[in-house]
Amino acid sequence: MPGNTNYNTIAWFYDGLSKLVFGSTIKKAQIDLLPHIPANSKVLIVGGGTGWILEEISKLHPSDLEITYIDSSSKMLERSKKRNCGSNKVQFIEASIEQYLLPDTGHLYDVIITPFIADGFSQSAWQQVFTKLDVSLKVNGIWLYADFQLNDKSPLWQRLMIKLLYLFFRITCRLRVKELPLVDECFSFYKQVSKQMYFAGFIVSQVFRK
Repeated sequence: MPGNTNYNTIAWFYDGLSKLVFGSTIKKAQIDLLPHIPANSKVLIVGGGTGWILEEISKLHPSDLEITYIDSSSKMLERSKKRNCGSNKVQFIEASIEQYLLPDTGHLYDVIITPFIADGFSQSAWQQVFTKLDVSLKVNGIWLYADFQLNDKSPLWQRLMIKLLYLFFRITCRLRVKELPLVDECFSFYKQVSKQMYFAGFIVSQVFRK
């Protein structure tokens, strides 16, 4: 989750709030991506929140994964560390992805997962984060992306909802962003393997191959 934003205040009810507003859609958009994780992979998860995704991954891969789990919220990490990760090796790191120094070897990970984090960055900040993560992904590696989306045809209710979401996170977490970044340009040199939309197209999950 983005630095300078304090998600500790909502860690205890984050998943419940998501379910209240979106039902099971937020989770489904991420779970549907997980079958694309190859066995014996090195996986980087950025901003995984309360860590429920680790349990879903372990259902598909009970062992033999090396997972680096980065989140800027200490409270989110506390909850994540209590999850059942199977026999997978998980390294938990409390840091914002903007400030954390990824290993300088480059092309380290087979899979990168960014679950609903792009919406927390400005356009310029997201481009910097994308470049940083791209360097860390192996050639032919998989990027699993899920987030909100708007386009010229998005209905008014979706535009109002994103404004309300940003207002809520600005009040509770000091999030300064006010609009979604444009992410398609960043992935323009990746191959799109799959794309699924949910919640009347307001939520998208995509699989990209580098």
